[in-house]
Amino acid sequence: MDKVFMNTKLFIEIMTDKLAEIEVFGTSGVLLTNPDVTARFPVCVVQPPLQTPRYHAAAWDLSVTCDVWADTLTHAAELFDEVKCRMAELNLIATGNIPPYIDEITRKWRFGGYFEARWNGITNTLERNV
Repeated sequence: MDKVFMNTKLFIEIMTDKLAEIEVFGTSGVLLTNPDVTARFPVCVVQPPLQTPRYHAAAWDLSVTCDVWADTLTHAAELFDEVKCRMAELNLIATGNIPPYIDEITRKWRFGGYFEARWNGITNTLERNV
């Protein structure tokens, strides 16, 4: 059997498109790198997934970090709750939070967490991995 590899670019596009459905983010508010002072806030930052092969690469465990940057911690937390709902629609389940902090350069609050799923190469689907 040939090894099956996940399409990382497509996976990132699916995630960013799903998060862009949150009205305050839109298409320009979902980033793949940390924002600078010229960014339009609030924004959501999605990191490329950490990938671990399973079952001779017929499946891949995925771990993704998403952060929301906003003017206040409560607004960032509120938006992150929406992020959790959208990610759950993709079977990416929240597994923990990162401590909130204020970014020194942008003076915005950053709040986010980790999401996990398993990509099944045989059925080409994301499955819950918790």
